[in-house]
Amino acid sequence: AEQSHREKLAVSKVISNPKYFFSYAKRFAKCKSNVGPLLKDGSLTNDPLDMANILQHQYESVFSDPSNNNKVFPDRPQTSASLSDFSFSTQDIIDAIDEIDPNSATTDKDIPAVVLKECKTNLCYPIFLI
Repeated sequence: AEQSHREKLAVSKVISNPKYFFSYAKRFAKCKSNVGPLLKDGSLTNDPLDMANILQHQYESVFSDPSNNNKVFPDRPQTSASLSDFSFSTQDIIDAIDEIDPNSATTDKDIPAVVLKECKTNLCYPIFLI
């Protein structure tokens, strides 16, 4: 009876809170996926050490070193163009971030909505400068 109640609750939340529904459904999922085989030097390998090295190499090639002191944002070129027909403030940016659905989907190059919402007071000024 308790499980039936939880199941009905999860189904009722599928629209209003999809994360609740999918976390409930995931508890009962039985499928597990394995990694591999992976491509190494033109052939497939199932060797755990080779696959770990392949994945580590891939990880290193796409992520930056946080200890590297290079600027994240390059210097903006100086221009005489300006947006003078309208004005907005950092509060306008905070208000716009507040309107974003926290469950909004993003690509792998976007900042997740939940991060924007949690960090909005620290991010509003740099966004304002852009």
